[in-house]
Amino acid sequence: MLEFKEQIKGISAIKEVIFSLMGVGEAYKGAMEDLRVSAEVGGKLIIDSEIIKCQFAIHHNRAEVHIMWEDYGYKAYKALGLFGSMNTDWQYLSTLRDGVLEIKDKEGTYKITVKYAS
Repeated sequence: MLEFKEQIKGISAIKEVIFSLMGVGEAYKGAMEDLRVSAEVGGKLIIDSEIIKCQFAIHHNRAEVHIMWEDYGYKAYKALGLFGSMNTDWQYLSTLRDGVLEIKDKEGTYKITVKYAS
């Protein structure tokens, strides 16, 4: 499990994503959108800016990101080293410049970016 400080940073990042997609007053309702997603596993780009549905939610003590890989042709996403559900307990979540959310695992095995703002 990540340190509490890192978990709070991740919750703030997801809140920023939801604010951008839904508006400031809607942050705790969550969001689901088709967004541009890229994924690197083991330093190799395996998905490059493809439109995939993503869901963002904030719960009492954590935030979650769900990426619907299977619905967009990636039936074997786990074999690629990806996860469908990620949260602030186990993954580093941060917002980057230009409206991009970055998701990294603790071991540095994968990195996912989600373009949520234009």
